[in-house]
Amino acid sequence: MNPGGAELLLTGSGFLGVQTVTAGGLPLSEIDDKFRVLDDNSLLLLLPEAASLGPLAIEVTNALGTGTTRVNIVPNTAPVLDLVNSKPLALSSLDTAQVYVGSGVGDTVYLFASPSSVPSVLQGLVSLDLANNFAELVQLGVYTVDASIGYLNFTSPLGSLPSGTEFFVQAATISASAPALPAPVTNLEAGLAL
Repeated sequence: MNPGGAELLLTGSGFLGVQTVTAGGLPLSEIDDKFRVLDDNSLLLLLPEAASLGPLAIEVTNALGTGTTRVNIVPNTAPVLDLVNSKPLALSSLDTAQVYVGSGVGDTVYLFASPSSVPSVLQGLVSLDLANNFAELVQLGVYTVDASIGYLNFTSPLGSLPSGTEFFVQAATISASAPALPAPVTNLEAGLAL
């Protein structure tokens, strides 16, 4: 599951008349694209971030009644990062950036930011896609992935970044179950301070 939510394709029948969809008891809205009927046999859901690992009930209601299925929420096997409202959209807040990092339960996450997308490499240790050979690296913190949810949610002040400043965010991880080097890294995300 991606930390900021995940797409899930349900297949079956009777989806053209879908009235409501819930995930773990929380309603998903068709208005803000949390679910979309693709055809009578396919329903695409954008699940919210998981409240906990384990089974999640999905309920779909149409004129004939409600059908329920369960999906199992598991931690990511590879690290992934989501900068909420990242480019091509701009950040909606003037003063904070919200970041989700999904990785293995108990993994250590080193969260970095930079105004540069020029790579930085320490041979055999880590290879980042930002920070201009470490000259423009800002360490936002060191965290442990929550064992109950399989990701971390981090909100960082943007401080005194001038409006229109582009910045990049990436994380390196050390596995709790099988530590190894070079450290696995997440995808690179770009944001724009408003």
